[in-house]
Amino acid sequence: TPGDEAAAMIALREGLAEHNFDPRVARELASRLLNADRLDEARAVIAEARTRHPDDEGLVRIGSLLTSDTVADAVAQLIEDSDIPPIQKALGQYRVFNRAGRTVEANEYLDQAIAIDADDPAVLEVRFRNAVVSRDLELAGEIAGIAEDVNADSMNGVSYAARLAAAEGRAEDAVQLFEEAIETGRADANVYRALAVTQRSVGRNNAALESFTRALEIRPDDTATIFQYVSMLASLGRTDEALEAARRFRSAAS
Repeated sequence: TPGDEAAAMIALREGLAEHNFDPRVARELASRLLNADRLDEARAVIAEARTRHPDDEGLVRIGSLLTSDTVADAVAQLIEDSDIPPIQKALGQYRVFNRAGRTVEANEYLDQAIAIDADDPAVLEVRFRNAVVSRDLELAGEIAGIAEDVNADSMNGVSYAARLAAAEGRAEDAVQLFEEAIETGRADANVYRALAVTQRSVGRNNAALESFTRALEIRPDDTATIFQYVSMLASLGRTDEALEAARRFRSAAS
């Protein structure tokens, strides 16, 4: 989660200071910064590490990549050099190239992840989202069925069923399913945000605001949820509350 990621970055920065900018720690921190689109900070970390370890080939290679406009290649190389499991590497590189609009390369890495473990929860999540976005709801339904069989969301697949219902235009069913997911006690901020969006679509404005609020309690730095919450308040004419919420969450998202 974003909170966990922020904590990891803090720990890595502390590790850099304690271990004289160890190249492996520097590359790991730079990778996370790049994944968060904080390019200048990543460059600064690598630059400082190179001043202390000028002969480290990994730092030289990453430093060279960071001077180019092809940041995706730098991120992908950092992921490749990391110690994370192969399936996480493949998914990380998929996300990097997908975000850069390099679809062919992205799909090659997604295929690698599928070949490693087609039932991995993260793999199923990516495939499900892609199917919904492309409106291939038949495929989305098949993936939702697999997710239920392997309990990919730790909620017996209910969060998948809820999102599928929403994609199919069955908003009332989706609301009920999202509420069932929440009753499991395992729902994350994404489930609450999706519930809020669906509740709003059927005119349950007060319930939607409550769901947005719960999502932000779990993940106060989620910019997408902040935007949707503030926009909803403004659209309801609750301008003062919208401005107060925008100010309150601005520091959390920065």
